[in-house]
Amino acid sequence: MRALLVVLLLSSPLLADEEPSRGDMPYSFPEIALEEGWRIGSDVGLHFDWDYNQHRTGMETGHFLRLGGSLKLTATFLSGDHEWRNKIIFSQMVNKSPNVEWLVKSNDRLAVESMWLWGFGRWWGAVAQGSLETSAFSGNDFQVASATYNVSDINGTVTSFPDMTSFRLTDPFKPLYLREALGLFARPLNSTILTWELRLTGYALQAFANGQKQITGQDTSGISVQTLADFYHVGPSIGSFFFGELLAKMFFYQINADAGYSAFESSARPVGAGFFDRVIFNGSAALTFKPADFVALTWEVHSAYIPEISPSFEVDNQLFLSFPFST
Repeated sequence: MRALLVVLLLSSPLLADEEPSRGDMPYSFPEIALEEGWRIGSDVGLHFDWDYNQHRTGMETGHFLRLGGSLKLTATFLSGDHEWRNKIIFSQMVNKSPNVEWLVKSNDRLAVESMWLWGFGRWWGAVAQGSLETSAFSGNDFQVASATYNVSDINGTVTSFPDMTSFRLTDPFKPLYLREALGLFARPLNSTILTWELRLTGYALQAFANGQKQITGQDTSGISVQTLADFYHVGPSIGSFFFGELLAKMFFYQINADAGYSAFESSARPVGAGFFDRVIFNGSAALTFKPADFVALTWEVHSAYIPEISPSFEVDNQLFLSFPFST
């Protein structure tokens, strides 16, 4: 037996939570007359997925539960050649399976962003941006059978914790990332099918992660855990953003990528570290199918890479049905 409910209501412009639609860019499209002042949008979502299996070949018997929700708030202010974009994103997802007695967190994101753009040229201008990103609740690792956690502190000393079925990794609102950027943007391509926005900025990143922990591997001796520390980066950043619509506004897409190089930082790199050991990356992509004005199906993927936090890319995929509303 299976029940699935995905509801997203009161949507702001459907195309993206990362980048607004082309109609939100008055400085780049002078032929579009937009009303000045505030525009407010919201997107509330609920996800519920429940399964019960009994004596099915190759599957566990019992209840499976997946429960989650999301909230997105946007506020944009337009005045002449100036645009001020603001957004708050909060999302949660937990899972429960028969062999684990706890609700296991699979998604936990709290993000706040504010961006100011001044289009003093027909297709270019200045941009300033500030953002905060973190997790709202504590993070834990759960094991079906007892395991040993080998925890390495910031000095390399290893402490073992045997016979554990759960282990605390992060505290609420940790790690917490603050990022500021200041520079120029350009929009060399402006069309309904394809719009390209390029940003060249200087950035600063502060990470508050002292005492938090990250799983780095597992072998016969147990689960390897690395203790994190606070750090900062300062350097140049380049971002490229593509978005558009196809087939009479039935399909919308966006591809965003932002890479920064840490020219100045708080922690020394290991001997032999190369150029890419100083690079951080954040990217996203979305594809939306909108057969009618009141319904849409969207696939989104987000990826991030910060060497001090994880040696691998972090990736998150979502597929959801929405019922948009906008004024």
